[in-house]
Amino acid sequence: MRTELLMQTGFYKSRSLPLSRKRCINMFPQVSQDKAGAFSVVSLFATPGIPTFKETGLSGRSRGCIEVLGVPYYVVGTNFISMTSDGTVTNHGTVAGESDVSVSYNTKTICIIVPDGNGYFFTVTGAVFAQISDATFLAMGQTRTVNYKKGFFVFNTDTEFFNSSKYDVSNGQAFDALDFDSEDIAPDNIVATFTSHDDLYVLGTQTTALYDNITTNLFPFAEIDGANFEYGCHARLAIIKFANDFLFIGGGKNESSAVFRVSGTGVSRISTDAIEYIFTLATVAELSNAIADTYSQDGHVFAVFTVGDYTLVYDDTASRLLETPVWHERQSGFTNGLGHKRWRGQHICKAYGKLLIGDNDSGNIGYLDLDTYYEFGDRIERVIVSQPFDVKGTPFFQDEIEMFIESGVGNANSTNPVWLMSYTNDGKTWSEARERAMGKVGEYLKRLVWRRLGRIPAKRVLRFKTDDPVKTCIYKWMTDIG
Repeated sequence: MRTELLMQTGFYKSRSLPLSRKRCINMFPQVSQDKAGAFSVVSLFATPGIPTFKETGLSGRSRGCIEVLGVPYYVVGTNFISMTSDGTVTNHGTVAGESDVSVSYNTKTICIIVPDGNGYFFTVTGAVFAQISDATFLAMGQTRTVNYKKGFFVFNTDTEFFNSSKYDVSNGQAFDALDFDSEDIAPDNIVATFTSHDDLYVLGTQTTALYDNITTNLFPFAEIDGANFEYGCHARLAIIKFANDFLFIGGGKNESSAVFRVSGTGVSRISTDAIEYIFTLATVAELSNAIADTYSQDGHVFAVFTVGDYTLVYDDTASRLLETPVWHERQSGFTNGLGHKRWRGQHICKAYGKLLIGDNDSGNIGYLDLDTYYEFGDRIERVIVSQPFDVKGTPFFQDEIEMFIESGVGNANSTNPVWLMSYTNDGKTWSEARERAMGKVGEYLKRLVWRRLGRIPAKRVLRFKTDDPVKTCIYKWMTDIG
């Protein structure tokens, strides 16, 4: 009996591996909007490579970025830099520390906050960089994040949030000792503030309250009565604008971490139980230090969350078309689909017609490119692990499996690229890998078929892997079983 194996729907790894260990590493589902005429409704396309935009020559890694008036600014190591379109780097000053930073802009000034360190102002006109030394700012305590809300920088400590002067007064770099408040719908600490659709969200550890601007000479924000929700934030640097809404990692009282989508005061969960299980494997520090990015490419809108050794990507486009949350994994390095390594790319910034991206492993800046098959010069491992398949739990034979791909993709860097296939019948131990060629240049009719796959006691999981630097598209899998 010939049947299709649906393996193209993303990541779903169970706490019990024999139940489900489905993985989709460095591939993302492409859902055809011409479902009636498509050869395959759901295919898998390769995630972008990262060619180098600029070798900065700086030590350290990317810690944060912002685009202002078309110019990208990055914190690389302890350096605050900007880049021109030809890659010329200007180093504006020193940002002490090692942790990722919170960055915002108020039309005059860029503000950088090191959550466990200092704050800095950069006046764009005149390119003046300085550590914040204002006595009122320092007296507030350890500042965790910075945000912008209708003319004002908004900062938070663990217990209060406060603002600087409006952008037209001292470029937004002055402070008043009375311009502060505490979020008091619940006694939880404040994690971060965030602005969406001109509303100021003050996110605590268990609850979130909304504020708006008011006309006054005193504190310029007032809480919106009744506009709050019973979910807090667990990662201050993993809050991102996303497809007209915003996303964050958080949860309510006595709840484990999940990814939530906020539209006004409406909150919905977009993480699956498999994603939330991954969050339980993270330490408290790994979760609180999680970071997030968002970008769109070829019609897909992605949200990228890095938590410890995991980089998990939500695909809004595929999720809407399949009417279920669709996630995949990104990783750098090699795991053979057995372990986990985070993606080295972080801090995405659109400038000069490119999606620039920083590097967690070096001081270089790259850009996302679907026609590049390396990351900063390193090969990319792509792995697909299927869900278990069976015939009502009875023993059966698998005569063959065919993987339909775009063939004939060999190039000068990999003249005869291959896919490797292995399988497990117990969910834990794997067979030896078998190799099939994708096709040299011009071998467009090349077919990938694995035969004589033996008897299956009850169920089987398949694994496919390649690291060849070639165009990679998988349409579907068909198998003969009996």
